[in-house]
Amino acid sequence: MTPTVPLPNLFVIGAPKCGTTALHRYLDMHPRIAMSAVKEPKFFLTDGTRPRHRGPGDERACRRYVVDRDAYEALFELPAGAGSYAGESSPYYLWDPAAAPRIKALVPDARLVALVREPTMRAFSNWADLREQGREKLDFASALAAEEERRHLDWEPFWLYRSLSLYGEQLTRLYTVFPRRQVTVVRAEDLAADPDAVLATVFSFLGLEPLSEPIPTARRNETMYIPVNAWGRAVDHTFLRGQRLRPVVPRPVRRLGRALVTRTLRLQATSGSHAGRLRRDYAHLFADDRRLLDALGIDTAGWEDGKSPAPSRNEGSDD
Repeated sequence: MTPTVPLPNLFVIGAPKCGTTALHRYLDMHPRIAMSAVKEPKFFLTDGTRPRHRGPGDERACRRYVVDRDAYEALFELPAGAGSYAGESSPYYLWDPAAAPRIKALVPDARLVALVREPTMRAFSNWADLREQGREKLDFASALAAEEERRHLDWEPFWLYRSLSLYGEQLTRLYTVFPRRQVTVVRAEDLAADPDAVLATVFSFLGLEPLSEPIPTARRNETMYIPVNAWGRAVDHTFLRGQRLRPVVPRPVRRLGRALVTRTLRLQATSGSHAGRLRRDYAHLFADDRRLLDALGIDTAGWEDGKSPAPSRNEGSDD
């Protein structure tokens, strides 16, 4: 019988829209790692009280928090053998100042994997996700300008596009809680380009042997950009109209229309010109934080040359 484990000892901690769902699934393929069946339990974001965030549609997100410790512990099993890991992935753990101290208090020897991605494209992917859901009504620039008001009104963290992309600030704080030997930082760009190599590095960090076989092609995530141009805005408008017409359009028609639009968007991912313009337009918002990353020795090479991965459309609500 597989022994139960009271708390996990491996955490994928951030950030949303950086491929944490993919990494969660990849790690679970290792025979010495058992990742939780429930991704993003968010247990260490709370003090045992369920949050009541007030943004549009936040009620659903709040219901998904696992706040009871017995229920949280029940999510985990530890594979047989010394040096095994039980893990979970909650991207906000990197962002929330209280999360790391809570983890440290209960699991002082935990290993943490922090995923980061070119900050503007991560923020834009975050916005595009909520926009496609019909929850985000503002354009990207206006939504960024509204961030502090939304924070003050206690909207769910997923609405804080810029704040979630400030990895330099977040990692600097994390290293005051956990020693760097217990933390590894993974670039989303690398995970998208060569997941086998990234996994080998992560397994080495965990003291584990690499997988015996490469990741099957079918397990690799599909990605796409939502272009930032007139065509992309037209598609965005189509999504919003679709939301309004949903009650009167038959489900098969909705499904077919969504599939056609999604396929077209994926084809647009071959052009990075609009993503490059987006990065240039908003680089100033992240310049100071990039300097913090440089001071920490985090390699951000490639973030200016269009090699940032595209938003994923087959991952969870926050990734």
